[in-house]
Amino acid sequence: MRVAERTKERLTGELEALRLRIAELERAETERKGVDEALRKIEQGKLTILNSMTEHVVYQDAEHRILWVNKAAAESVNLSTEQLVGRRCYEVWPKRNKPCVGCPVAKARKTGKPQEAEITTPDGRVWFIRGYPIRNANDQLVGAVEVTLEISERKETEKALQTEKNKLQSVIDAMEYGLTIQDKDYNIIYQNELVKTIFGDRLGEKCYQVYESQEKLCDGCPVKKAFRDGKSHTSERRVVLPSGEVTFWENTANPIRDAEGEIVSCLEINRNITERKRAEEALQKSQEELRKMLESVTDGISVIDLNGVITEVNQRTVEMHGFSSRDELLGKNALGLIAPRDHERVKTNMRKALKEGTIKGVEYTLLRADGSEFPGELSTSVLRDTAGNLVGHITIARDITGRKEAEKALLESEERFRSIVENSQAGIMILDDAYRCIYMNPELCRMSGYSRNELIGQDFRQFLDEESQQLVADRYIRRQRGEEVPPRYEFNIVRKDSQKRRVEISSAVLKDSAGKVKTVVQILDITERKQAEDAVREAEEKYKNFVEATSDLVWEADGMGTYTFVSPRIEDILGYEADEVVGKKRTLDFAPEEEKRKWLSRFKEVNAKRVPFFGFEITHIHKNGSPVVFEVSGAPFSDSAGNFKGFVGINKDVTERKQAEEALRESQKFSSGLLENSPNPIFVVNPDTSVKYVNPAFEKLTGFTLAEITGREAPYPWWPKEQWKETAASFKNAMVTGGRRSEKVFQKENGERFFVALNSAPIVHEGKLLYFLINWLDITERKRAEGERSDLEQKAHLASRLASVGEMASGIAHEINNPLTAVIGFAQLLMDTDLPDEVKEDIGVIHREAQRAAGVARNLLTFARKHTPTKQPTNLNAIIEGVLKLRAYEQSVSNIKVNTRLALDLPEVMADYSQMQQVFINIILNAESAMLESGNGGTLTVTTQKVNNTVRASFADSGPGIAKENLNRIFDPFFTTKEVGKGTGLGLSVCHGIVAEHGGRIYARSRLGNGATFIVELPVNAH
Repeated sequence: MRVAERTKERLTGELEALRLRIAELERAETERKGVDEALRKIEQGKLTILNSMTEHVVYQDAEHRILWVNKAAAESVNLSTEQLVGRRCYEVWPKRNKPCVGCPVAKARKTGKPQEAEITTPDGRVWFIRGYPIRNANDQLVGAVEVTLEISERKETEKALQTEKNKLQSVIDAMEYGLTIQDKDYNIIYQNELVKTIFGDRLGEKCYQVYESQEKLCDGCPVKKAFRDGKSHTSERRVVLPSGEVTFWENTANPIRDAEGEIVSCLEINRNITERKRAEEALQKSQEELRKMLESVTDGISVIDLNGVITEVNQRTVEMHGFSSRDELLGKNALGLIAPRDHERVKTNMRKALKEGTIKGVEYTLLRADGSEFPGELSTSVLRDTAGNLVGHITIARDITGRKEAEKALLESEERFRSIVENSQAGIMILDDAYRCIYMNPELCRMSGYSRNELIGQDFRQFLDEESQQLVADRYIRRQRGEEVPPRYEFNIVRKDSQKRRVEISSAVLKDSAGKVKTVVQILDITERKQAEDAVREAEEKYKNFVEATSDLVWEADGMGTYTFVSPRIEDILGYEADEVVGKKRTLDFAPEEEKRKWLSRFKEVNAKRVPFFGFEITHIHKNGSPVVFEVSGAPFSDSAGNFKGFVGINKDVTERKQAEEALRESQKFSSGLLENSPNPIFVVNPDTSVKYVNPAFEKLTGFTLAEITGREAPYPWWPKEQWKETAASFKNAMVTGGRRSEKVFQKENGERFFVALNSAPIVHEGKLLYFLINWLDITERKRAEGERSDLEQKAHLASRLASVGEMASGIAHEINNPLTAVIGFAQLLMDTDLPDEVKEDIGVIHREAQRAAGVARNLLTFARKHTPTKQPTNLNAIIEGVLKLRAYEQSVSNIKVNTRLALDLPEVMADYSQMQQVFINIILNAESAMLESGNGGTLTVTTQKVNNTVRASFADSGPGIAKENLNRIFDPFFTTKEVGKGTGLGLSVCHGIVAEHGGRIYARSRLGNGATFIVELPVNAH
């Protein structure tokens, strides 16, 4: 009985417990339904709020395409939501074909922060537009919300906004987020129900006391930031609830403004993200495990979203495509890793993969970071989320370069192989088992300097230096034995010209069809690369040494110009320790007030443009008050993300240099005074021979001014043209070797010639030619005196010779005249008698030759006879014109062209008309004879002009000219270059005597092959 009662009691207890459990479950179900209903009402409330707003609310994707609009936005253009979805916002409201200038929505997407702006549409209405970025679960920007308010109807909008505000309050009270409002003293003035439930009714208390149990503001407090800049701020915090539970919250603070726009309080929205944080931790752990698995795979693996953007890669993918890190690939379009010619095929296969779920083993041409191509094999499988939605695909890439090369080697013919090898940029050769060259391509021949015939059959080792011979022999033997050796190594080859070149060799052993071992060797000339690497290492070492040992002040400054780093040299140069400057001072803080004003605007400009600057000379004040002049140079620098961080630069102490420059200016002033007041002409030229300076004495002598010739390069206008080549050569040689004293003939601006003795000296600094200084001494008068003395001596010598010859000629003429008279007379008588014709012809020859001999005797008497000419005022033009008329017929017949350049204002001279006519006839006959002997005719140019106090007549022919060795003998008696019997050699001697009797001079200028010019100069009639 007792057992039955105990069993009944036990069953009754269990039944009661079951009933309580059922009641408990029913309450839980009721609560869940209540929560679901509350959530539904909240979502419905949100839509109700958005659709009841008079502001236009538009959800857009990253391309400005509309995803959803509220009722107000749709009605503003008389379209439905469905008609607007997919269109771009700027095509609907402002009716443009591109985004509005200054669009805040575009800025919000770009910056990831809320933006606002006023935009005027073509219909004249003004809109206040705010843009808010939208992020996905991975915190990536995927779109933006545009909230637009027509300002032209502000009052009505404000009224509607108040209504909506009241509605919103109802929604807030039912939200799942915690909401509090705090005044500017951080006192809680409002809590929604959720906050009250968790923390209790804490109105009037400090927020940091309620939520953090501390007596000061939290670090990074978003409310403090919102009060400070009037913007929305969000932070995450770990919070221990009164129950002891550890939770995580996302707190977003938004400032609340009064009607005047002043911030009066702050709304803080608290969202419990504990589950999200735990999920993130779990996801991070899962991702880490996945990454370890991915990194262990030898193929490249990429995760790509539906837009073709890479979201994850393993290390093998990074290495395969030649990138430095995975960050360079993340966010990159996957098509950028495939050659453009394969893009269409990729898209086709991707559509197939999305349809079938996977596609394997498709070959494409892939790209490396440097743009080079390589063959790859891709396999793709679609990727879905936990809900089964398609979110992207996973691609496995395999570098099949080796396989493709093997296939290519099998398919290509021997000729194709040879063509590739022959045109290879690398040297390629084949060696037999005794190191003998049995093949080499042209590049190897070029590399070694030997021809193919010189290399065939030769032991390749003889073209290496001693060290390389041992290295190559060891590797060669090991490879022949089948041992593992490094595929690439370096050694030196010795070219035919004995030059050593550093090369990189790679080789492979193969057997020919007969089973003989051959070694194929590829050689790359890396001499320049090794030199460049050495140069880089040397440069890096030099830079390191420079930074460590430089005597200049090295600094860094932020965007405001405040120093963030200064080298220890600042203490030596300015007397300050680094701690006194870093974070506390700017460059201009050390400058005197007058220089601050001078440089402030310049530094603002440099900072705004963020461009390098060089050589700013700024005075700094030493700690002890003394001035220090710096030459300041700097350049902007950025962090790894490309964000501008400030400027880095060097201050070079140029105080001593500035003092030296001042001293130099004083010295230059002194030197300039010496140059300006020197009585001797001085001019200075630059290394390129351009004129830098001439002093007043130079201007006075030459007539050329400094303004006219500054910058003028050699040849200079005072050099006679006929001397340009010779003078330019000696001038440039003096600039290189140093000047020496010499004498030169130059010409003034008016053409007048003058003589100078010149000294020159190069001005050199540190082995570099700066200037070339030339100092002249005018020696024209001295040279003129020397010339006159020489002319007198020459005339005296010639007169003495002519006198002696004249006396001898007179005696000879008298002695031979009498016999010749008899010979001529008797010959004439015999010619009149009756003699045979043959005898008469012989007698005629005797008569003619005797007549010629008599003529020579008369010339001798004329030459020897001394008589005073009858001088009277005479115009030489008239004499010359008369002579030319006499010779006009013979000249025309002989094809001789005469050019006359007779001065119309030629002054008269005192001259014997007949004697001067004889002189001009003799000169013209000689010219005609010379031109006829050298060819068929020629040109005779006759010129008259007044030169100083003389009248000059010149006769220039186009004949063969006069040899240099004969030029000084042509006026000697009996000197002639004509054949025997065609000239006596007395004509020019007689002319010289006549001109000398008239107080003038006759001379010739000629170069063999360029004709001759005879010049007669007579003094102008002084009366």
